[in-house]
Amino acid sequence: MTQLDSATQKRTLRSTSLAQEALDWFQGHCAKIAPLSETQVTCWNPSRGTKLWTIPDCSNAHVDQAVANARAALPKWSATLPAERAKYLLACADVIDANKDEIAHVLALETGKSLFKECNGEAVLPGSIFRYFAGLVHEIKGRTIQAGPDLMGFTTRHPWGVVAGIVPWNVPLMFMAYKVAAPLAAGNCVVIKMPEQATASLSMILKLILPLLPEGVVDFISGTGAKAGVALSNHDDVDKISFTGSVETGSLIYQNAARKMKAVTLELGGKSPMIILEDCDHAKAINGIIGSMRFTRSGQSCTAASRIYVPKEQFDTYRTALADALNNLCIGDAMDEGTDAGPVVSLAQKQSIDAYLGQAKSDGLDVVEYGMLSVNAANSDGFFIKPHVVYAPDHTHPIAMEEVFGPVATLTGYTSLEEAMTLANDTKFGLSASVWGRDINQCLKCAAGFRAGIVQINQNAIMLPGFSYGGVGISGVGKESSLEAMLETYMYEKTNIVNFGD
Repeated sequence: MTQLDSATQKRTLRSTSLAQEALDWFQGHCAKIAPLSETQVTCWNPSRGTKLWTIPDCSNAHVDQAVANARAALPKWSATLPAERAKYLLACADVIDANKDEIAHVLALETGKSLFKECNGEAVLPGSIFRYFAGLVHEIKGRTIQAGPDLMGFTTRHPWGVVAGIVPWNVPLMFMAYKVAAPLAAGNCVVIKMPEQATASLSMILKLILPLLPEGVVDFISGTGAKAGVALSNHDDVDKISFTGSVETGSLIYQNAARKMKAVTLELGGKSPMIILEDCDHAKAINGIIGSMRFTRSGQSCTAASRIYVPKEQFDTYRTALADALNNLCIGDAMDEGTDAGPVVSLAQKQSIDAYLGQAKSDGLDVVEYGMLSVNAANSDGFFIKPHVVYAPDHTHPIAMEEVFGPVATLTGYTSLEEAMTLANDTKFGLSASVWGRDINQCLKCAAGFRAGIVQINQNAIMLPGFSYGGVGISGVGKESSLEAMLETYMYEKTNIVNFGD
């Protein structure tokens, strides 16, 4: 195995030390709540394919106590004045921001995402999200209904109670912030299930914010979804579940929640279309493809624009330009400054993506690999996959219809906008869609026709505070990341009717 260069090695050692310190603290924190399970989950370095550390697979007793602590803290927290809740959230934002560089380093080490192209940017998001929701506490308002001269109604909003937040591994800092800050702003208490692949970075955040908040208001648990995640989502004393992850797991959570009539929000992925109009600037479109497909995140994004549609007469032009752009991407160790895209998060993820590519090749599809593997990556046991494009695939093929969750896109030519829209909407998913072009009327026509929860024109940004985020179809149920989403997701509305008559 090739030795890392000195700067990368130094960052790796520093990140490992920071992570171990956070995990040692978290282990002690868990032990204070309930006896630790003897079961430990092994975590791996995606860039090297080597063992990093183990984390507790939290027991039912631990989950029970974390939920009980949240329930005990709820009456006082939900009665806290909005301005006080805002102060708590702002204090959390400040301490996270003060440590964002260290958090980014640990995130890169454990998830394999490029430190410089992905993790540094993600580490800025939690502070901004906490600040956003701190500013919304005074926007929790009801409505009045004048039903007659002697009859008036008014509504009030109330927190659900104890919220279970289950965080995915692909953008864990951002999703954690949404699943903590929004429910807290609304007066709920929260128990977060951390992903195994990002337990260290989230433990750093818990260690920072826990001393700032009243006891029991927030806690994190670790372990597998099959054990800790199931115990939390099925807990009788959890009032609301917010889950981001796979369709399969989300469907199980939905079914189990329905049996107990629990409130649920689910964000379950996508197979997002990107339509490039005939008048779109080619350079802008290519840059849009690289960013929208999240190639620097190795395609591990639920909003990745993995189905790209271009005018058929421009197909060869886009094929050439896309090849040039992708071949300039360096695939390497997450801690290396020259890395554009790191490995995928796990061996299982790599094997799943390889299976899709292998099937596509065996079925005779035009599959092309791009990008440059760094020397360190080529000589390591890391979970690296170079960017791939499948050209003009059969639209019914699994690689064109199913969420690969890797650096794999399809490029298809269309002869009319109506054909492009038909292909774009021919999916069970409905999370995100985008259209790129100069003619705003054509862009708006596409936007109106997309069956998706989020539509973007000439951009494909990540979740932005203030814009509701969520999909339709098998992409999920409910919204996050905005005032409206906070009110609908983390509060219920009570109707009060007053009779003024004699």
